[in-house]
Amino acid sequence: MLKNVTMKVVVHLLSILLVTVAVASGASPSYPGEADLVSSLPGVTFKLNYRHFSGYLESTNKTFLHYWFIESQTGHSEKDPVVLWLNGGPG
Repeated sequence: MLKNVTMKVVVHLLSILLVTVAVASGASPSYPGEADLVSSLPGVTFKLNYRHFSGYLESTNKTFLHYWFIESQTGHSEKDPVVLWLNGGPG
C-alpha cells in the first residue's frame, strides 16, 4: 500500500515539474497546480528569485500528504536532482 501511495506522490510531483518546465518555456501559465503557488512568506520582505509551490496530495482513505516543491535555482533544471521527503507520524 505504501508503494502505491509513494508512486502516486512521485507521479504528481513529476507532473508539477513538467508543468513548471512548460510554463518556463513560454506555455500558458494556467495549470492545475497554479493555486498552490506560494506568493509570499511571513517575514520575507524581498522578492524571491524562484517559484515554489505548497499544497496537499490526496492519498488513500481520504488522507492527505503535504508537499513543498521548489523550482531549480541553477538554471539547469534538467541536471538538478529531485528530492522527495515524506515525514511519517505521529510517533
